[in-house]
Amino acid sequence: MVAKANPSVMRPQRYGRAVRFDHARGGARWRWRVGLTRRGFLGTTAAAGLVAACTPAAAPSSGPAAVTPVKGGNLIIASAADIISLDPTNAGDGPSGVACDYLYECLTQVDVDGVKILPSLATSWEVNSDKVYTFKLRQGVKFHDGTDFNAAAVKAHFDRLLGPEKPLASRSYLPWLDKTEAVDNFTVRFTTKVPYAFFVRLLSGSSSQINSPTAVAKFGKDYAKNPVGTGPYKFGEWLKDERFVAVRNDDYWGPKAYLDKVTIKPYPDAQARVVALQAGDIHYTADITPEQTEILRRDGKVNVISKMGGSNTWLGMNVLKKPYDDVRVRQAMNYAIDKASIVKNIYNGDAVALNGMSDPHQIGFFDTTGFPYNPAKAKELLAAAGLSGGFTTDLLSSNRYPKDLELMQFVQQQLKDVGVTAKINQKEFAAFLEDLRKDPRNSPVQMWRDGRGGSNVADYWLSTYGCNFFRPNGGNTNGSCDPEIDKLANEAVGIVDETKYNAISKTIQEKATPTAYSVWLFLANTIIATSKKVRDPRITVTGGFRAHAATWLEP
Repeated sequence: MVAKANPSVMRPQRYGRAVRFDHARGGARWRWRVGLTRRGFLGTTAAAGLVAACTPAAAPSSGPAAVTPVKGGNLIIASAADIISLDPTNAGDGPSGVACDYLYECLTQVDVDGVKILPSLATSWEVNSDKVYTFKLRQGVKFHDGTDFNAAAVKAHFDRLLGPEKPLASRSYLPWLDKTEAVDNFTVRFTTKVPYAFFVRLLSGSSSQINSPTAVAKFGKDYAKNPVGTGPYKFGEWLKDERFVAVRNDDYWGPKAYLDKVTIKPYPDAQARVVALQAGDIHYTADITPEQTEILRRDGKVNVISKMGGSNTWLGMNVLKKPYDDVRVRQAMNYAIDKASIVKNIYNGDAVALNGMSDPHQIGFFDTTGFPYNPAKAKELLAAAGLSGGFTTDLLSSNRYPKDLELMQFVQQQLKDVGVTAKINQKEFAAFLEDLRKDPRNSPVQMWRDGRGGSNVADYWLSTYGCNFFRPNGGNTNGSCDPEIDKLANEAVGIVDETKYNAISKTIQEKATPTAYSVWLFLANTIIATSKKVRDPRITVTGGFRAHAATWLEP
């Protein structure tokens, strides 16, 4: 039986994820609502660890009522870190993903609520079986270099992901995708290795942004500096540590952008970003501190928006190294950290403490008991592990996120209270990522600040902790391997029945928590601030910002 996807009649559905009703200061009050029909699960499920990069080119206005848009202008965005790569198959960081989002498109896209799957470079699709998907492609589309967008271009992109080059994004497809076939010029067929309920949504992620095959062949290793997509903006320039510029694509197949260009500038210092916004030197910034948030809310020229974020935060531990190969030590580290105090005193209540590996955004989320703050218990476990005198560890961090240093100093003090000496090693973001992307069997990293988002529990487990997902080709940085939980997760990703999926997901989380593979900390709110001159921006359910075709600037 062939199941056809008709995007025009897909209705929003709440699916196996938390819905935030209210949030008291201090992160105390949350309620969860989980509900999903079988059709909704098939239409909305998502792949873990992916930036939802392919998004609608137009959306309803989020600003005040109707004013005639003005064409032109340069929207300036402040980023906490510089771009690392403009090749989406090798861009695993947030700043690079934001830049790529202006240049590239995927076969599918998700709406601002993260619920509906919509057409993009594919106009429709059919689920032919539990492992075969056929997509009809949009006709008349060209890459920015004039190359035709067609089935051959799509096949070239996914063949590159599965081929010998093994770019960073290949980790999203190697476990699942078997082959890509160009049926005709505008029809593509995908065959997966195993049943995978999240495949259509996977095609909306950053690893699925389609490159020009002509440009990839022409520039080779330099393609990351010469990006070519099909998006509403095309590449202007990228001056490392200075600016990235995307200019309007007047040949775009969809609605043309009002803006002349979008500029992204790195501002590593949070205070500098706020000063620039208030001075009118930039139009948008994220990664602002709670203290700065209160100041900006009193500024009549600025809009401040806070939403439950899409990326949780934890402390990773390399379980292939002593003493982290001992579960008692890992559990002790969890008991040693007062998460509620972090939420209240460092993040001013703009976060929620996590008790386990998953977060409220993920399909199948279940709130486990976790490790309540108990330093006495931490000392007891360390003594049982033969470490009554404590030990010394390196604690790696970066300058990427607000409050990172303050968070690491807080962790350092709390670990000291149970006899563990943590030496903070804060690195520039690119160097930090380079360390984390090493195979854990050869990595010098011991303990580190980590964080990522995920859309469903089973995928998230496999990509973050699974036996077959070690870095650099996967997302497993800490060297963990639990075959029993892997088996459950591999079973779950092929299930489209809500009740069955949620039951297995609950078991996964109950078994994962006592492994203490990480010190699970919190899910912080995404706090963004924009100039009130920015009209009709696209803001996602997790606080992501994009200037889409309808976005314009007041003079």
